[in-house]
Amino acid sequence: MDYVPEVCKRIEDKFEEISAAYGKRKELVSVFLSHFGSSLIEYDAERFSRMTFLLSYQGFQCLVHIDISPVYPRDAPVFTLQSLYHELNNQPYHMMYQDHQWYSSSLTPEDTVAKTKEILTKQLPSFKALSVADGSF
Repeated sequence: MDYVPEVCKRIEDKFEEISAAYGKRKELVSVFLSHFGSSLIEYDAERFSRMTFLLSYQGFQCLVHIDISPVYPRDAPVFTLQSLYHELNNQPYHMMYQDHQWYSSSLTPEDTVAKTKEILTKQLPSFKALSVADGSF
């Protein structure tokens, strides 16, 4: 009979974990919108799992897709830059930023957005150069 209460406890714990992650994702999206809202293309307003913004760097426009894990803040958001102009192998030219050394699950959403801005500021020049060099119109 000890089995049933243990199962119930695990289900309740999992529900609380899922609920907390949802709230954290929603908070992160809110902070991103407050910083990048004027360049927003779309975002997932139900699960708070994805956002897309239009960025401009020296006359070069690209999209940045931000994917948020269902278990955020445990896992870092994933950033993908996508050229509006170029393609490679009949697909939009894109680059996924997978270096997560900058990330810690203890970062606040504000700190996560600030770090994201730093990363994008550093990555946009090289992405533009690679897109122009490797991609085709």
